[in-house]
Amino acid sequence: MINVKDISIWSHPTTIEYDGRTYTYKSVVDEDSSIMDDGDWCGELEWSKDRPDAFNGNAEIIKRDRRDNMWWQPPADVKRGTESFTNLRRFICDALDYGYVGVVVEDQDGNTESIWGFVWSDDEAQEYTVVELIETLHAAYLADRATWGSYLI
Repeated sequence: MINVKDISIWSHPTTIEYDGRTYTYKSVVDEDSSIMDDGDWCGELEWSKDRPDAFNGNAEIIKRDRRDNMWWQPPADVKRGTESFTNLRRFICDALDYGYVGVVVEDQDGNTESIWGFVWSDDEAQEYTVVELIETLHAAYLADRATWGSYLI
């Protein structure tokens, strides 16, 4: 079992030994993901000097530019003043400020697994994903090794 506490997402690249094998992982900037393309689960986002016509009184400015403001219309089912609202707002602000990353894991034979679209600041999700990717690569290695053994009989 891999201990998540052994993983340091911000040391790049980082290696971890697991069951006698070496795995290397790193976070990579995900230039293909954007909060602006994430659909309506996070509400609506729009750059505008004034509140967009389609936004109601629950909308707020979450980012300012010299000429425009980033307006956020929260989803109707996420109520202002709740922990869910606070967490979603923080997530959106982080995505706007820092962007997205992908997590890439490579084994000692050069095989890779990756998952993309993490908000840069979501360390916990990245750490658990590293564990899952290492376990996936390791399971594939063990399956291949079992196949090699059948050829030797």
